[in-house]
Amino acid sequence: MTDKVYVLEAFTWNSPSYARFEERLSFREPADVVMDIIMSQDSEICGQICDRDGIPIPGAQVRAYSETFNQWKHTESGADGVYHFETLSDVSDWVITVTADGYPVQRKTGRSSGTSVNFYFEPVGVISGYARDAGGTGLESVVAEARSESSDFAKNTITGRHGHYLFEELPTYDSYTITVYAPGFMPRSENQRHAGDEVSFVFQRDEGRISGKITDSAGKTPPRNITVIIKLFDGERQECVGITGADGQGEFEISGLTPDISYLLRISAFGTSLMFPAQWRRKLIEIEIDPENNTFGYGLTRSADALPKR
Repeated sequence: MTDKVYVLEAFTWNSPSYARFEERLSFREPADVVMDIIMSQDSEICGQICDRDGIPIPGAQVRAYSETFNQWKHTESGADGVYHFETLSDVSDWVITVTADGYPVQRKTGRSSGTSVNFYFEPVGVISGYARDAGGTGLESVVAEARSESSDFAKNTITGRHGHYLFEELPTYDSYTITVYAPGFMPRSENQRHAGDEVSFVFQRDEGRISGKITDSAGKTPPRNITVIIKLFDGERQECVGITGADGQGEFEISGLTPDISYLLRISAFGTSLMFPAQWRRKLIEIEIDPENNTFGYGLTRSADALPKR
C-alpha cells in the first residue's frame, strides 16, 4: 500500500496578522492524528537584487523557506529589482534563494523576518579547452584548475571525453591562471585568461629532465632529518612548474620538461639550526640553468645535469 499525502493548512479570515500554517502529512495505514497548531505572528522580508554596478535585475526568481514551520514562499523581483515577501512566520531561520538568468544562484541563510536581504550579482562566463598529447589524443580524467589572479579563489574540474574541460560560472571581471595536471607530464599553465577564452594544452612525453645531487661544500650528503626541497621555475615567466625533494643521498630528478626553456632552480634546506652545521641550516638558493652548459654549481649544490636546448 502506498502512502497517502495530505497537506494541512490553517489560516485566519479576519485577522491577517497571523501567518498561514502549512504541513505535509503522510499516512500508509488509516490513523487518528491529533496535533496542535501554533499560529505565529506574520512578518515580511524584502530586498533588492542588483548587479555589481548597482543596476537592478528584474524578473529574478526568489524563494524563501523556513524549516521551523516547513513554510515555502515564492516571488520575483520587479522592474526596480525589488522583491517582497509578506505574511511570513516570525522566525529567524529563513533561507532566501535567488535565481537570475546569466548569474550563479545565490543563497543567504539564517535570515530573520522583518529584515531586508539584498543581493548583488557578478556576471559570469566559462573557460574551456582540451588537454591532448603530442599525437592529438585527448587526456581524459586529468585535473584542470582555474585560479584567480586577484583573489583567493580556485576551482577544479576533471577532463572528460577527448580531454575536454569546462569551467562554468567564472566572474567575468577577473583573470585566471589555467593549469592542467596530467600524470607523467609536467603541469602546463596559461596566465591572464578570462571568461570566454578557450585554452588548450599539448603534452609531450619526449621531454627533458634535470637531475643532480645536493651536498655541502665538503661533498657530504644531507644529514638525517634534514629536508631538501627543489622547486623548478620557468625562467622567463617566473612560474613554479615542478617541485620535488632530494632523497637520502641528496639526489633528485625532475622530468617532463620542455627542452627549449631556460629554468630556475630554487633549493631550500630545512633543519634545526642548533643541531646541524651551518651549511644545512635553512637556506634559499636560486640557480639559473644555462641551457648551453650541462652542469652548474652553487652553495649547497655540487653539480647537476640539465638537458640543453634542442
